[in-house]
Amino acid sequence: MNKNLYQQFIDLEKEYKALSSEYENNRSFEMAFISIWSIAEHIMKPIASISMKNKLQNSLNEWVKYTENPETKNKPKEFKSFQFEYISTSIPSIAQIELAVGPMPKLTTLMDSKGKYRKKRNGIAHRAEKISETVYGDYKKAVLEALSELRNVLEKRS
Repeated sequence: MNKNLYQQFIDLEKEYKALSSEYENNRSFEMAFISIWSIAEHIMKPIASISMKNKLQNSLNEWVKYTENPETKNKPKEFKSFQFEYISTSIPSIAQIELAVGPMPKLTTLMDSKGKYRKKRNGIAHRAEKISETVYGDYKKAVLEALSELRNVLEKRS
């Protein structure tokens, strides 16, 4: 993991937490929630790229070993893609994130597509749902815990 990714996280965190505070002060809890959520969502894409690059490198290494010893019966799988940058607009899967940085239980809970946090994020973002101050406080806590988990992992790997 490079220092650039950790710094990118710190920069996102600073920018979006400031926005979140501004929205909180204006009692726009929906936008405050989306603001802090965005930190995780934005940093997950470059982490997913690391995962894709690692997977490609592993596949290439398997083929190099095979070409050096073609008598082996374990022919590697054909390449389906040489892409190693995450370019999708959707949120990467937690499996891709964990392949790059290891287990992330708090982030996994936050990003679970069937879980309450992701459902609320989608409800706000896609259907303009409201969120009360009380519910926002609980949801904000979950996001901040996942961000802390991410920050710690990225810092250790920088």
